[in-house]
Amino acid sequence: MLYVSFFVTIVALVLIFIGLRGRRSVRGVYCRGCRFDLCGTDLKSDEPRCPECGADLTSPRSHAETVRNKRHGAMWAGALTLPIGAILLAVSFMGGFGAIYTNLPMNSLLTLTEWGDDEALDELVRRIGLPESVLTERHWDRVIEHGLKLQAHEAVEWDWRWGELLSVALTTNQMSQEEIGQYFLNGLAPELTVRTKAHPGVRGIPNRLDLTQNRMWAINYKPTNFSVTCQLIAFGEVGKEPVMKLEVQEYSRPFNISATPDQQTGGSFGGPGGMNHRIQCAPGDTARVYFDYVVRVQLLKDETLILDTTVREEFDIEFVDPEEPLVATVHDDALVQSLGREMWCSVIQVPAQFPEPNQFGMYNVLLGMVHSPSIREHLALRFYIELDGEEIEVGKRVIQASTPYDHGAHLWARTRPSNESEVERLRALHQRLLEASEARVIARSDPVLAAEEPDADEILGVEIVFDDVPITIREQIPAYYSEMPDSVTATRPTSFRSVGEDDIGSRTIGEESP
Repeated sequence: MLYVSFFVTIVALVLIFIGLRGRRSVRGVYCRGCRFDLCGTDLKSDEPRCPECGADLTSPRSHAETVRNKRHGAMWAGALTLPIGAILLAVSFMGGFGAIYTNLPMNSLLTLTEWGDDEALDELVRRIGLPESVLTERHWDRVIEHGLKLQAHEAVEWDWRWGELLSVALTTNQMSQEEIGQYFLNGLAPELTVRTKAHPGVRGIPNRLDLTQNRMWAINYKPTNFSVTCQLIAFGEVGKEPVMKLEVQEYSRPFNISATPDQQTGGSFGGPGGMNHRIQCAPGDTARVYFDYVVRVQLLKDETLILDTTVREEFDIEFVDPEEPLVATVHDDALVQSLGREMWCSVIQVPAQFPEPNQFGMYNVLLGMVHSPSIREHLALRFYIELDGEEIEVGKRVIQASTPYDHGAHLWARTRPSNESEVERLRALHQRLLEASEARVIARSDPVLAAEEPDADEILGVEIVFDDVPITIREQIPAYYSEMPDSVTATRPTSFRSVGEDDIGSRTIGEESP
């Protein structure tokens, strides 16, 4: 109603202005004092005077060629409308229109909503949540049409109340197939991130394809009857045949409309390992490459294809000297001190007997976790346990600077049964763990690990040490760290320091992952 109040007030002021300004008369001769038409009056006589008001007309300034006559109708209309607008404004600011909105006819409410009235939108959302819907098919058509226009207008900030209206329209079968396709096309936002620097001779170009619901998220979380697929399907040099081409792998799981912004959806191909580019370039050369990816929406019950669009993006890949790091290491003593004070390590769990392969088909003889807070710099950490002076890699984690939550890094020692030498190494490590009561845990920055991700240009250089982390023997250890019981023992770091590229060694032992 605030918009209506402003509109009424502005209309009243415009009417008053128009009335006071008046209408311009036709050209002639008029008395400037009383605006009397002097047509027929002899202005060349010795003492000419206005027949109406008797004003002396001798001076040329005493009469005019045109005059403006006030519009009394417009003035009165504005004068009567202005108090109404003022009252409406006062009541709007005091929040007193709730009952009026509740009793508005649906067509009037929809009109106010289309005008951008905030309280009308609240009332419309309330009404669609009623057990008995009061919206007819014609009303839904208006809601959907206006909602899709707003959704397509990227300059307008997305209002999750419109997300709620459209999500209800989708899940209650109010949309046509064409409107459903437009809804997904407007609402889903694929974003391809590619590392644009590479070393000659390396196999991969790290990339990540994310799909978020930037202009779909609603008030409530809603499952749907649709599946969404977002997948890279081709890669190559511009002007050449693709070196990688894949068939689309459909996702059979239902798509869920999120109640939070930036909810990621779908999957990606390539990942940290990167794309095998097979590009022959020397340091200083640049290659232009392309990535094709598909965004596909299907109705689950009969696989009806609602949306199928392919997007191509191109990037310049710069090849640099193999000695030049792809990711820089930055020093920030204050940030490292803050990070070290907030990190902690759980107890290390070890199975009492050498385990059988888990659901990933892997032996795992160690499970623990290092917690770290969110910080303003990227982190790329490799984790080690130290037994009798020997460092053994037991995990790695790359943490984005923008993520606003704490992180848990999995510590484990695992391998597949097919790798016989690694199995024997794990047996020996398992025996050492059974004999030890505690271990030293080290978290150390690794720019090479960071370069496996597509979007980290620099990382924080740290080395954090946890001394005397307890080792607990259990009959069986969980497969996921999310299944670990809360530990009373939380070991805090005993030392933490800022390190640079020269301090970061290559003491890494490759571990397999599921």
